[in-house]
Amino acid sequence: MEAKNQKENEVAYLEQLELFLAKTRLVLRRSDRRKERLELERREIESERQKLDVIRCELRRGKDEIQREYGRKHLLQRRAKLETHNRSLLGLEGSDKNEVYQDLADTYQRKLRYEWSVKENEENLERIAGLETKLREKEAERDDNQLLFEMEAERKKDGFVSWRNEKLQKS
Repeated sequence: MEAKNQKENEVAYLEQLELFLAKTRLVLRRSDRRKERLELERREIESERQKLDVIRCELRRGKDEIQREYGRKHLLQRRAKLETHNRSLLGLEGSDKNEVYQDLADTYQRKLRYEWSVKENEENLERIAGLETKLREKEAERDDNQLLFEMEAERKKDGFVSWRNEKLQKS
């Protein structure tokens, strides 16, 4: 009778152990899925960071090119205006006043375009700063999720060890 009772206890213990193992496998699968999701989020964040770096480089390059082009054109235009003005003062060309006014108007328009492009670059940099902030928030959230995941896995492991010790003490 006692052997039968011990056999039933062993069978019940094995069934409980199988049930616990099934639950543990389920938890592990869930944690694996969570790990995969965290890895996917990390890749997305890295991809966004690379896109931001490319945009930042393009903006810097564009701003530098605009400044160089504006400076070179500005110097050439200024020289042409001075030469035209000197000729008109000397009386060599009488009809150059219209050209001087047209040159001034063109220069002013270029200056406005330059200022607009600089303003647009600054707006893009502000937009990038906002995206970087969002990116840092996502990274912080991902790190928090990873920490919670690790804490939960440790808790499950501790729970299994204490449950196993309990069963061993009972039998």
